[in-house]
Amino acid sequence: MKLVYLGRVNCFLTDAASIRVYNVGEALRAEGHTVDYICQEGTCPDGKLTRDGSTYYGVFDDNTGKISMWLEWFFGRLAVGRLKTLLKKERYDGVILYNASALTAKKVLKFCRKHEIAVIGDVTEWYEIHPAKNLAASVFAWLVDRRIRFLDPKFDGIIAISPYLENYYKDKVPTITVPPVFLEDPIPNTSRNSHPRFFYAGSPSKKDELYNFLAAVKEINRDSVRVEMTLIGAPIPEDSESLKQKGIHYCPRMSREEVLAALREHDFTVLLRREARYAKAGYSTKVAEALYTGTPVFCNAIGGADEDVKDGVNGIKIGSYDTDTVKEALLRITEMSEEEIRTMKKESFAYGEKKYSRRNYEEKLSQFFISLTKCNVGELSQ
Repeated sequence: MKLVYLGRVNCFLTDAASIRVYNVGEALRAEGHTVDYICQEGTCPDGKLTRDGSTYYGVFDDNTGKISMWLEWFFGRLAVGRLKTLLKKERYDGVILYNASALTAKKVLKFCRKHEIAVIGDVTEWYEIHPAKNLAASVFAWLVDRRIRFLDPKFDGIIAISPYLENYYKDKVPTITVPPVFLEDPIPNTSRNSHPRFFYAGSPSKKDELYNFLAAVKEINRDSVRVEMTLIGAPIPEDSESLKQKGIHYCPRMSREEVLAALREHDFTVLLRREARYAKAGYSTKVAEALYTGTPVFCNAIGGADEDVKDGVNGIKIGSYDTDTVKEALLRITEMSEEEIRTMKKESFAYGEKKYSRRNYEEKLSQFFISLTKCNVGELSQ
């Protein structure tokens, strides 16, 4: 089969979205399929890049402004134009839409139905709509919501990242669940620290709740450092130097390879989120990468990625993330022996290798796509 991905990803694999579509594409390529990409993020040298047998087509150049980018994310004019040119020039069996807006999806559906090309959605997000916080992002979130509710059921198939999305789609359209997956052989976390070390990489202001966790760390370390917390890529506060005395360390953004190396030096990764649809529908790459490297997860129970964390086995799961609850859990960890933490790391590694290895999904994904092309391509309702 010959397939083309289209979505808000870049050709340099610098974010979770780009790594996601690359790994799904590579899983399909491992089974003999051809996968190319149309990228609605970043730029590609000369508008096109070839790597690992796939071609990446960019739609932006160095002069593209932010407003033009948002308009493209809303309407998909450049990406759909590039797609039509590609599909007219070469025969493709299917188009995979990655979290596209309703406006983009409708154009793609209409064109693909006319040319008998399958349309598959790779759905990893169901955003919340908050106009007061960010109008442009909320408009995009609304357009994605419209697509999920009214257009996705007309797709030929769905790749769902989470059980929440699988349950939503499975009675509407053929669906396969693929969590964040990785190909590189995992390097187990064998770190041994004098006291528990916690880790977070990313921007907590967008999805994650860390204020109470940091407050709990400060309280526990009031007299001496009993636990440590490292934050990579988060905004660095003015008092970051003094916070080191409280066991809290801020570091600038790093490459993914550097982040994973740093992760393996810690005992737990931290993921605290409020109970909301976005947290249940998505699947945190932080959880997947942590368990894949054998790093236990410290999280709260919301019915999302935390479902793969078993309290006391491959992580610590709490009911809520208020300061007192977090503090109690942290103190519980300080009482754990080195052997107990080492056992949790081994359990995390065993679970992560089974759950997130791309090799475990290659054949299943291939058969899913082959089954879709054997079906009749449906018609887009007017």
